[in-house]
Amino acid sequence: MTLQQDRNFPGRLHGAHTRGGPAQSPRLRLKPEAPGAGTVDGAWWPRSRDLTVEIPDLVALVEIRVGVVVRVVYDIKAWLPAPRRIMVAGRSVHLDGYEYQPINTLYVSGVKRTRLTLLVVPPEADARYADSTMHRAANPNSALTADELLMSGIRGIRDGFDRTSSAKGRER
Repeated sequence: MTLQQDRNFPGRLHGAHTRGGPAQSPRLRLKPEAPGAGTVDGAWWPRSRDLTVEIPDLVALVEIRVGVVVRVVYDIKAWLPAPRRIMVAGRSVHLDGYEYQPINTLYVSGVKRTRLTLLVVPPEADARYADSTMHRAANPNSALTADELLMSGIRGIRDGFDRTSSAKGRER
């Protein structure tokens, strides 16, 4: 799969799907790799609460940043029951569900001890809310927590979130 940076939305990755690539690109935005502010490295908007369906496509995109993904840590109450391990591209990925993992986050760890903390936008969210929330989470200057980011997505819609101005890194 060929991944490219979206010119209109820095931090958004999208792919040209080829045979053997993800069935559908996850909705994902990441902060630039440089050290940034905040408690999350970006945001992910899964299509369902089934990790066995969602993780393979997510892994395909985040491996650009973390290398080979070996572990995903999630809030066990926020997802459907999942096995402890799943196979992704011929490799085993350990799924660790914890009762006290922050409900709106997911950790993705790579083999080189790299880790991404992702805000998880609820799959039930509408597109405008998800877009607003994900954009704010990927802003390198945003120091908001996961809960604050989820609330800021609501404010972004209420305040008339403007894609053009926000794509330049400005928050309202």
